[in-house]
Amino acid sequence: MKVAYIIEEKKKRGITVHHISKNQSLTEAAAVMAEFNIGALIVTSETDKDQYLGIISERDIIHACAEGKDLSSVPVGEIMKKNMIVITTEDSLETANAIMNKHHIRHLPVISENKIIGMITIRDVSKTLSEQKDIKIHYLSDFVGGTYGNQVY
Repeated sequence: MKVAYIIEEKKKRGITVHHISKNQSLTEAAAVMAEFNIGALIVTSETDKDQYLGIISERDIIHACAEGKDLSSVPVGEIMKKNMIVITTEDSLETANAIMNKHHIRHLPVISENKIIGMITIRDVSKTLSEQKDIKIHYLSDFVGGTYGNQVY
């Protein structure tokens, strides 16, 4: 299954990517994350929302807090991750899972035609892969049990 499946499911539920300017404070970033119940934001230029500068996650804010930084005065651009790891809609969920595990990240921006069109989480990937396995087990069980193609449930 491809990453596009998760993006389409999120679109159906009205879930979109949220952005924040690099000059906004960590307090503002935390407020946006809390308001939308999300764990990461795409950091953009103040003047152009399609100019992606990086990503900031709840973990980044927690690390800044643990270092004793004043969250209301530290700009997002100071602690954001500048080298974003991204994936395309055509990549498989297994690829997404491997990337997230290799880089120890929980949020992965999804690009199409050089634009970020969504963000998947490790939870999205794990849930979808688990559902896929359940479906395969069901059909293989039906096949081995001789009920494949029958309406016996």
